[in-house]
This record gives sequence, structure tokens and C-alpha cells, in this order.
Amino acid sequence: MKIGEQDWDFTLQPGSVHIWRGQTEAARLPALGRAVQEEGGQLIALWGSDDRHLGQGYGIHVAFLTGSGLVWVTAALPGEAPSYPDLAHIFPQANRMQRATFDLLGIAASGAVDQRKWLRHGAWAGDEFPLRKDFLALPPFPFPLLPDVYPFIRVEGDGVHEIAVGPIHAGTIEPGHFRFSVIGDRVLRLEERLGYTHKGIEKRFDGMDINTGAKLAGRVSGDSHSAYAWAYCMAVEAATGTEVSERALWLRALFLELERIANHLGDLGYLANDAALTFGFIQFWRLKEDLLRLSGKLFGHRYLFDRIVPGEFETERRLVAGDDVNHAARHVGGIEHLVKIGGDERRGHRRHHDDGVATSDRGGHQRDEGDDRHHHRRQAVDEKADLHLQAARCSGNAQGEPLVDRRIEVGAVGDDAVQDPRRDREGDGDTEDRHPVRAGAADALAEQ
Repeated sequence: MKIGEQDWDFTLQPGSVHIWRGQTEAARLPALGRAVQEEGGQLIALWGSDDRHLGQGYGIHVAFLTGSGLVWVTAALPGEAPSYPDLAHIFPQANRMQRATFDLLGIAASGAVDQRKWLRHGAWAGDEFPLRKDFLALPPFPFPLLPDVYPFIRVEGDGVHEIAVGPIHAGTIEPGHFRFSVIGDRVLRLEERLGYTHKGIEKRFDGMDINTGAKLAGRVSGDSHSAYAWAYCMAVEAATGTEVSERALWLRALFLELERIANHLGDLGYLANDAALTFGFIQFWRLKEDLLRLSGKLFGHRYLFDRIVPGEFETERRLVAGDDVNHAARHVGGIEHLVKIGGDERRGHRRHHDDGVATSDRGGHQRDEGDDRHHHRRQAVDEKADLHLQAARCSGNAQGEPLVDRRIEVGAVGDDAVQDPRRDREGDGDTEDRHPVRAGAADALAEQ
């Protein structure tokens, strides 16, 4: 097989036209990675294995996406102090995979810049590795668990605040710890610590029968049960040469689609909630709840637990409630109306402006500092004026006459025209920009 300008001794997997398999020396992995990168390919996955029970040492496995298909490469490592060359300097996404491989198997990436722990959250000692064959699944851990200290990268500077979110969140979602470094409402850095659902759970599969393994796989992430269970079943069925009936495949696809729609409805509600649009949050979650109830009615479980099992599917109910399905389809169809409301709603649309847009210029902002302050200040002023005007229209005195706040003049709304109504109670106040992003703090941080 040719990758770039080099020939590699890889062969097609039996029965496949796009999956290549091969072995190489660990020292040649960086050269292979650079060849894949130069032709526009990517590193897809990196993991390790303990092969000592086979009379060998350890193995490091890397999956690359190339122009010829998927390439799965294995490099044999010694049984003592196993290591391989760092690949994160070629493919940054390898960083967390390399750290996870060390936490679980003790296989180190030599020369890696970031060697912090990733999956070890205090549940086992630093010199123990859960996926090694000689690891005891139930060792006498001290109680409480070992201290979990993680060295987050900190942002220093005048006015910088650090906000921690998680790892436990409100809802049936995966845990994650997010550390925000902010000045006012401007996010300077976000560092995630994830991996809470990948805590050596693979070790639990040892000794399990196939059906019990499917149940465990589906419970790795509760709101994605069908996705995980189906992935496990596909692996088992491929390894055993099992063929699944067309009806079972269609039902699996139905379960996965119901799961996807329910999760998307929940995410849309969270987006509205993050922008303080409570109406949108409630309405999207009402639709999600209706869909979960339909799943429970038709298939016996709201989140479709244990409906997908190796070989076939497991359900005591049949799709005879066609009216229920049609009603749910029409009901969920109301999402278009809700999305339109959210998009037309002035503050909700503005608060999601530029969400998910990142640039290479100072934390995702290409505007100069003056333009940035003007944009945020104008947004705050417009929202304040809009809120007070709505309050004025919706309020009245005891006689039902509208109360109009004379301190807000519609024709004079601008950068400095709207005053804070609280100033009459709190004192004279000043006229400087009251937005939390201060020019001095931002400039000082930019110089560091």
C-alpha cells in the first residue's frame, strides 16, 4: 500500500474494500503519521492493548484515515516500560488519546509535551493501570477515594476570573468539568476535563457473556443507550459472522432516530435556557417529554434500554399504535414554529450571535478592542431599552393606566442615551462605560 511517497506493508482486511491492516515498528509511527498528514489524511483513533497473556508484551494501535481507506496499524512494545514516539505534535487530537492510553495501560508517549492524567479521577492509584491483565478489578481502595487534583492551565491577569462548571450537570447528560477564564462576559479560555464515562469500564467486560456485555455497553451513556448498544452489537456480530434480519435493522434504526430526536430537542431547550429564553426551554423539553413517553408506551422504556441486543432486538410490543406514531410526528413537527420564534425573538437571536465561531486572532475576535467594546455596549444598551419598553407597555397603575418610564426615550437610544434607572436611588453615578469588559484589563492581558 502506498501512502504519500512511501510503500507500506499493509493488506486489505478479508471481506472489506477499504479497511487496511498492518504492523510496523514503533519508531516508524511518526513517519507514517507525517505521510498520512501530507496527503490530507487524519488520525482517527489511538489505543493500547496488554498482550502478555499471548506471550508478547504490549501493543499500540493507531487508526488513520487515508485516501485509500481506513488504515489500522499495530506496533509491538516491550513488556517492561512500554513506550512509543509522540504523535500529538503531528495530530493534536492524539493528545488526549495518548494520555488515556497511559492512564489505563501504562503505555507512555515519549516526548509528549502534555503528560497530565486524563481518565484517572482518583478512582485508582497513579501506579496502577485498570486494563492490564494483572489488575485486580476490586482492590482494597482507601475510603474516601484518593484526592483528585488536576492541574488546569490558568490564565493570569488583572480582572480575570475563573469559573468552574461541572462535572455533574442537571439532566441525563454525560458529565464534564469546564473551567472558564473570563473578564466580564468575554471568555478568554475554556479548558475541558472529560473522560468521566471512560473510567476503566472496559475492565468490567472481562468475563461477561455477550448479552450482559450489551447491557453494560448501553449504560456507558444513559441518553445515548441505543447508539452504544448498537455499536457493541455490530462489533459482536462482525466478530462472530452473525447476520441480522432486515426487520431488526429497521427497528434499530428507528430506536436510534427516536434517541437522536429526543436529544436534539433537549439540546435546543438548553440553547434557549442558556440565553435566558425560558419559554423556548420549556417548550422544547415538553416536546422531548412527549417523545420519551411515546417510546415508553410502544417499546417498554423511555430511553429504550435493552431493546437492542446482539443478533436481533428485544421488545414485547409491536408497532400497532399507528395513530400514536402519527400524532407524535405531527406534534414534533411543531419544532419549526418554535425555531422560528427563537430566531425572530430579538434578544434570543442576538445572544447566540457568533456562537461557535472561532478565529486565530486573540481568542476568536478579529475586531479591534474599540469595536469589540462598542459591539457589546450597544448590545447591552439595546437590550436594556427593549426590556424597559416592554415593561412600560405591560405595566399599569391601580386605575389601569399605562406607566411609562420617562427616563427612556425611544428616539434617543444610543451608546450613552439610556441611563440606568437605579441611579436615581443609588446616587449621581458616573458616565463611563459600565460594561464589565474594561479596556485596561483587556489590553493588559493582551500584552502578556
